[in-house]
Amino acid sequence: LLVESSPLRANLRFGVALASEDTRTVWAAELLAARGFATRRVPGRAIVYALTRKRVEAVQKALRKAGVRAGYYHAGRSDAARKKAQQLFEAGTTPVLVATSAFGMGIDLPDVRVVLHVEAPSTLESYVQQAGRAGRDGQHAECWLAFSPADKRVHDRLRGNKPDDGGFERVSAYAYGAHCRQQAIANHLGSTIEICGACDTCLEPERVHGERDKAQAALQRTRETRAARRAQTVALDGTALETVVAFVDNLAKPIGRRYVAQALRGSRARALARKGVGKNPFFGALKELPEEAIVDAVDALLRDGLLIPKGKKYPTVWVAGKPVRSPQPKTGRTAASPLEKALRNFRRSEAKRRRVKPYQVFPNRSLRELCRQKPRTLPALREVWGIGEERVEKYGTQLLELCASA
Repeated sequence: LLVESSPLRANLRFGVALASEDTRTVWAAELLAARGFATRRVPGRAIVYALTRKRVEAVQKALRKAGVRAGYYHAGRSDAARKKAQQLFEAGTTPVLVATSAFGMGIDLPDVRVVLHVEAPSTLESYVQQAGRAGRDGQHAECWLAFSPADKRVHDRLRGNKPDDGGFERVSAYAYGAHCRQQAIANHLGSTIEICGACDTCLEPERVHGERDKAQAALQRTRETRAARRAQTVALDGTALETVVAFVDNLAKPIGRRYVAQALRGSRARALARKGVGKNPFFGALKELPEEAIVDAVDALLRDGLLIPKGKKYPTVWVAGKPVRSPQPKTGRTAASPLEKALRNFRRSEAKRRRVKPYQVFPNRSLRELCRQKPRTLPALREVWGIGEERVEKYGTQLLELCASA
């Protein structure tokens, strides 16, 4: 006997928020607070899914700041930390858990009232599986997805060299859909059901349609802007492209592509100043071009092989065929004397004991003068730069003993 049934449950209400990258964490906090998760007597539990460990921790901090008792769970934490986070969640001490997809396999808590995705999963099947952890007790529960096209970039990075099977495009179609959410999911999974009458498109079709039209119009404007930038990049003459390469060639070490663009536009940002790019002879040479056009030019040069990527965790760019110079060892500094080592150790221990910074015990210049003068009496110690009466009272005896033993 073969029994076919829908993977969806009538007690679940599905909804989508077409939220921007900057607003969806706030949206998540507001939604959970409105459902009672910022009060002392919370109505069950909630799971908040994010794609990366970094985003999980950022969302957890934002929720706690908003008064929502939230823990976090991802594979980067120790086994003990993950176990503790799950225990606190199951006990209701932290009724909200922010997690990557590493959390959830085998989880069958009955009273999960909300499953909320602040970033879109890679496939609709993954979304349904994770959302299905809501309402296991048969009572009303909600499944919300905050969707942004920007999530595709995260999936592209996480996927690496694996081919794109188009799963995210189906998630996108679901998010921008204007028909019953449950019906759309069931159709995708090969089932046929009546409209649910409970999802956001069934209950508030005008609002959903309006938000969809607004979001799609904004997306179209973004696409047109990017197309215009690409056209401008293509239109860059050979001299401009050569300027980008020349700028990178005159760097002391690789930097990020956006830093390249900002420097070529003459930015005086502090982060750039620390990298010393202001001394580059091509600094500000393309100030008449938009930053994004220069970034696109860098990407084009990377594709053509004239520039090459460096680094993995923090990608940077460099000129093809040019070796990266190793940092030169510092010269001119002699080894620390026994007295200098003793004074540094004393300063460190005193700073720890008094809970202050080492320089607050006495600064480096005073340390150097103590090594040079080696005072043997309190009057002589008072004459050392930066010591003074207060430090003599605090440390005078110990400093004289250290100098005498040198």
